[in-house]
This record gives sequence, C-alpha cells and structure tokens, in this order.
Amino acid sequence: MDIKDVKTAELVKKYNFKFSKSLGQNFLVDDSVPRDIVSGADVNKEDLAIEIGPGVGTLTAQLLKTAKRVVAIAVSYTHLRAHETDQYL
Repeated sequence: MDIKDVKTAELVKKYNFKFSKSLGQNFLVDDSVPRDIVSGADVNKEDLAIEIGPGVGTLTAQLLKTAKRVVAIAVSYTHLRAHETDQYL
C-alpha cells in the first residue's frame, strides 16, 4: 500500500484506533477535505510542508502529491503502528 492511497476509514478499522479528545484528534475520512485543505493553503511543488500530528497520514498523502517535501511530526505514537506495518516509513 502506498501512502498516497491512504484510506482513513480502512486504517482506523484495521488497527482499531481510538481517538483522543485531549489531543484534539479528528481523522479525515472524506477524500475531498485533505484536497481542499492543501488547495486552500496554496501548497505547490516548491513548498516544504510541515504537518503536526499526521495521524494515519490522510493529509500527509495529499501533501506528498503537491509539496516538494513533507515533514510530519507525530505528537502521539499510537498511529505509527499502521505506518510501520504497512511500510510507510
């Protein structure tokens, strides 16, 4: 599986993720939302994008399609299990 093809709902179900309200976790399950966020931020092929709290990588995947480079900084390590298992890292 390529990170550029991340399907949030599938990963949340597969790894039985729990959400942390204290961390303000919200997972994007509508494919149009990450596209709209990246478009609204006017990210382009010259940009370095820094994402704090990438979760399962839904927004990260969209950023990778658009930015020159993406740095994702995990606040919680709970979701890294999916990235390691599916060889995203």
